Amino acid sequence: MSFEITFDKELDCLVVAMTGRAGREDIMAARDQVIGHPDFRKDMNKIIDFTEGEMELETEDVKLISSHYADQAEQLGKHKVAYVAPSDLSFGRARQFDIIYGSNPGFEVRTFRSFNEAADWIRP
Repeated sequence: MSFEITFDKELDCLVVAMTGRAGREDIMAARDQVIGHPDFRKDMNKIIDFTEGEMELETEDVKLISSHYADQAEQLGKHKVAYVAPSDLSFGRARQFDIIYGSNPGFEVRTFRSFNEAADWIRP
C-alpha cells in the first residue's frame, strides 16, 4: 500500500490518494502524514480517495482509527472528510467511518463512489 498527499487549491483541501490494499497501520500512517503535511491547517477538509486502493479493515479497526481521530479533535478542528470508494468492500468500510467517526462533534463524514461527487460535497 502506498499513498500520496496533495493540496487541492480549488477545493481548498488535502487529497490522500491510496493505492493498493490498506490496513489499519497504513491508514494510521496516512493520518499522521496528513497532520504533518506542510499545507495542513486546523479545520481543513480532506478527501480520502480509494479509487486505486482497497480498504482492508475490520469493524474494530474502524472504531480504533475513529477513536484516534476523536482524540485529535482540537488539532483537527471542524472539518469534512469525503471518502471515495468505488468498490463495494471499501464503500461498506467507509460507510462505517461515516457512522462512527462522523458521530464526533465538528466532524462531517460522507462516502461517495466517485471523486467528482466527493469534490462537489467538499467544495467551499
